[in-house]
Amino acid sequence: HQATVPVKLPIRHADVRFVAVDSSISWDDQPQVDEFPTLVVETDAALRESNLSMGSWTDLILKTTAGVEERLDRWRYKRRARRRTGAVIVPYRGFGTSNEIFLKGRVLEEKRIAPASDAHRVLHNLRAMYRRFESDEVPFARIAAAVHEHRIEVVADDEGYFDIRMPIVRQSDSGASDHRWLPVELSLLEPRTDADALHQTTGSALVPHAQASFGVISDIDDTILITNATQRLQMLRTTLFGNARTRLPFPGVSELYRALHRGADDAPNPIFYLSSSPWNLYDFLTEFMEIHQLPRGPLLLRDIGIDRTKFLKSSHESHKLAQIQHLMMTFPDLPFILIGDSGQHDPEIYRMAVEHFPERVPAVYIRDVSGSRRDDEVRALARAVRHCGGEMIVARDSRAIAEHAAKKGFVDPVAARHLLDAR
Repeated sequence: HQATVPVKLPIRHADVRFVAVDSSISWDDQPQVDEFPTLVVETDAALRESNLSMGSWTDLILKTTAGVEERLDRWRYKRRARRRTGAVIVPYRGFGTSNEIFLKGRVLEEKRIAPASDAHRVLHNLRAMYRRFESDEVPFARIAAAVHEHRIEVVADDEGYFDIRMPIVRQSDSGASDHRWLPVELSLLEPRTDADALHQTTGSALVPHAQASFGVISDIDDTILITNATQRLQMLRTTLFGNARTRLPFPGVSELYRALHRGADDAPNPIFYLSSSPWNLYDFLTEFMEIHQLPRGPLLLRDIGIDRTKFLKSSHESHKLAQIQHLMMTFPDLPFILIGDSGQHDPEIYRMAVEHFPERVPAVYIRDVSGSRRDDEVRALARAVRHCGGEMIVARDSRAIAEHAAKKGFVDPVAARHLLDAR
């Protein structure tokens, strides 16, 4: 089928603006469906008289581009609906308290990706990564979520993403203060035909132990997972051609994070994995963490789609700061250790977090992956953190972090000694 997209372009001058966005599409077998955008662009003397600022130009382009993307998503979904393979809910690990939980997920057309294997060749890994990014989202799906007797309904956005924020009643049983994963029952109410069975799945939300000593917020790329993010070509090759079994963590990472999770007391400490990687990599990252026995925790990734006000819905910095603030506000009595690397902007982001929450961050650990290139910058940021009453430690490896954590009482000295002796 061929879509017809009329565009009026009488361009005679350098000044151009979008003056209308119409909604129509024609298919050979479907005369009119109110989905596909028709862009009308014109230039004339009146345009120059309007004297649009650069900001107005940017706003117009962003709004139009976002509108086109939304309509294209709807059009693509309607085309795919003719050969529908079934929509599924993909829940991401959430978190919360005994009073309220937060859980995010996405509704996609089912697309199975086989578990990683050491035997998988480069071409297989490349194909799997392509399928992750070539996701077929189901826009504006309706989902029901239930925890115990509580039930709410939400509607996904144009990219298939949905967010659940559900108040729950504090449980009176003796396990209510334990570190536990709360099951969240999810049902896909729409879209489905009468012949379809109701698609259901179970998500989970972490409720930390009431006596946890601290939480950990950790970056992933070049903090846990060797990515080479500062070398773009190497990073691209590593990401596209590897899989969850062939990709490697930094030495000692698994032992270090398990020690932080256990802590020095009996109550386990929650770990939250914060990254600017897209949600498309969620299954890859969770599989990688399970293979390398990292403590189970929520992943806080990013939607990299186009917004009506900016080309990316959130920047690297704004995404991480917003998630850190969300965790700080959700768990107001819990201190947080921040772990990142020097390759991108973790030291700058964590310095801002310490400034906003000066009493809440007992330590910031930065894995040095940039060599001497950023030494002066990172040292200045460490001084700024110290001025706020915190401490930023730049570490060469997991051993250096474990040694400092043991001195501060964050981890059990015996567990730290095992890590130090093993590496």
